[in-house]
Order: sequence, then C-alpha cells, then structure tokens
Amino acid sequence: ELPNDCSEAEIRRSYHRLMLQHHPDKSTSSSLLASSIIEAYYILSDPERRKSHDRASRRQSYIHCWKVH
Repeated sequence: ELPNDCSEAEIRRSYHRLMLQHHPDKSTSSSLLASSIIEAYYILSDPERRKSHDRASRRQSYIHCWKVH
C-alpha cells in the first residue's frame, strides 16, 4: 500500500514491482489480480483521475464513519 501523498515515480515503481510478481505469464496469481493492479495504475498514474479517486475515497470514508456511529 502506498501513502496518499506518494509521487508518480513511487506509483510507477510499485506498479512495475507488482506486475513482475503477479503477471499471469510469470506466476500462478490470478489474472483478476493483475487486472486490478492495471486498473489501479490507470487511475493513480493520471493526476485528474487520481484527484477524483481521492475525493470519492474521502467521501466514502466520511459516509462510513456516519454509519458506524
């Protein structure tokens, strides 16, 4: 897991490391896991998509806090 304030370079390194570990041609991991890694990179590698994702995550956390209490 990466911190919310990580750089684009950290995201890219993490993506490459995870894909080397979980690529369907190189491991027994499911292709669903590789697809999830690709989707996460697609969102986090673009500044606008990342901002949108962060806003949605904060909103979801806020809603969850209200449901818990």
